[in-house]
Amino acid sequence: MAPFLMSTIIALIISFSVGITHAFEATGSATIDTSEFGSFDTNKKKIKAKAIEAACVNALDKYKDTFSSAQIKNYKKIKEEVESNLNEFVRCGDPIDEEFNFATSEFSVVIKAKIKEAAFEVAMQESSDDEATEIGDILLVAFARQVQKVKQKDAKVVQINQMKTNIDVDQTEASTDTDTSISSSSTETNVSTTGGSTSQDSEQLTYKVGNQHVNTITSAIEEPLVDANYSIVSLEDLEIEDMDVDEVIETMMDELAEKGKYSGKLRKIIGKAMKADEDEPTPHYIEGIFDIGRQEIDSATGMKSISVSLQKLTFRTFINKKKSDLEDTSTWRKKPKAVASVSGIQQKGKGSNYSEATNNAISNAVRKASLALLEKVRAKGVR
Repeated sequence: MAPFLMSTIIALIISFSVGITHAFEATGSATIDTSEFGSFDTNKKKIKAKAIEAACVNALDKYKDTFSSAQIKNYKKIKEEVESNLNEFVRCGDPIDEEFNFATSEFSVVIKAKIKEAAFEVAMQESSDDEATEIGDILLVAFARQVQKVKQKDAKVVQINQMKTNIDVDQTEASTDTDTSISSSSTETNVSTTGGSTSQDSEQLTYKVGNQHVNTITSAIEEPLVDANYSIVSLEDLEIEDMDVDEVIETMMDELAEKGKYSGKLRKIIGKAMKADEDEPTPHYIEGIFDIGRQEIDSATGMKSISVSLQKLTFRTFINKKKSDLEDTSTWRKKPKAVASVSGIQQKGKGSNYSEATNNAISNAVRKASLALLEKVRAKGVR
């Protein structure tokens, strides 16, 4: 049983992020006043080192400019550690350009720097460990669904009839030497105009939810936890009273296919099972729904391609941080609280066949969604 919840999630995301994130590179520049060092020729080595350090900080600032608001909050927890041990977080090379201005006693350098992103992840993990309280394992409740049928209702046309009457007047003028006479006739015409407006209903989608992709999702999450001795509880591991767990899973999939979510009744059944194990109750779970897109051919490579979209990935807990005791389920919340969630993430996967492409797309979506979820969890100081 994992001793710390946030350690579990952080270890998960760190392994994901290190595996898929490329090193961040930036150009740093700085200009320093050399007058405090004395003679430039005598102290050139010290002056150059000081300028490179300042340029490294400038490169780090560019890296921080890419942070989301959640990442900024998390960085503040390790800011002092980073700035006092800069070399552990930023690798700065020799200057690619340098100049000494004798008139102003200023020395300028430009360097290329590589940010050690893995070092940032580890520091943030340790910072979260120091703030957290001991809590338990995480239940994974996640499914992938695919559009099975699209029903488009017929267009509805509303006819509009208008009747308009036109009157045409013809006049004839006859003149003699003494007077003029005018005779007239009128013709009344009824004109009918028929038009229409069309309203179109939205598509009605029917989904197919299967259990064949659950293993892919679970494997993608469990893999980085092995070395850290953590584990994730799956639905199949729950002991549900008076109901077969396979029946619960089938019912969940049916409801997800028809309604896009599963019922409150099923939530209660699962929640009760999470509390049922007196020795190792499971107070937290990650809930997710992934939609598998249409099959495509990648134009550049000719490989099979699939897109997977995350509807929502949510971290929920029964634990009240201030009041709950991990081992005493009577102190838990009656209903689980959503601590953080992410949505709207889309990732593509490629493969020699559509099954392989689908698995790759799901794995990519899980990794990116998990990293985004971690940022929000860390920002709230929750573990």
